[in-house]
Amino acid sequence: MRVATIILLICCTAWAVGGLVVGGLVAPAVFAQAPPRGDELTRPLAGLLVGEALLRWSLAALVLWAAALGCLLRLGVGLVGGRRWRLVAMVATAALVLLALRPINHALISEGRTLAADIRVDPGAQSDGRAARFRTLHGASMGLGAVEILVVLLTAGGAAVAVANASGPVRRP
Repeated sequence: MRVATIILLICCTAWAVGGLVVGGLVAPAVFAQAPPRGDELTRPLAGLLVGEALLRWSLAALVLWAAALGCLLRLGVGLVGGRRWRLVAMVATAALVLLALRPINHALISEGRTLAADIRVDPGAQSDGRAARFRTLHGASMGLGAVEILVVLLTAGGAAVAVANASGPVRRP
């Protein structure tokens, strides 16, 4: 069980850090090069680049999600027999939240990327509602991503506590 907990901790940490890097560092850096602040690329093209990075990250996060879910299930099965029902409930809740959020957010990112490509090519997209739909998808995806990262960080914190508890008390000389 200790190996599953460590793998879970690694997956959750990579998942949270990756999401924060793409959303917090890559996106602002790319958009900083778009007008009115920069002239290297247009805002729609910057959006497509960030959208592509998010879509690729979303696929990598799906792999991390599968590994984390496997570890969560392994930990849950190992704990069912004991009197640690609260920990089993936490593991089950985290698994269900991650199971629900990751595919939904991936679908939002995919649809937003398609709309961004349409908006870039078609000047009439601003007036026919596609731009408004993109803004709605963008806000929903950011909100779900924030909730997802929070759940992953809490799960990683729980895994860290489990590793610390499994190693036993620290003996002082």
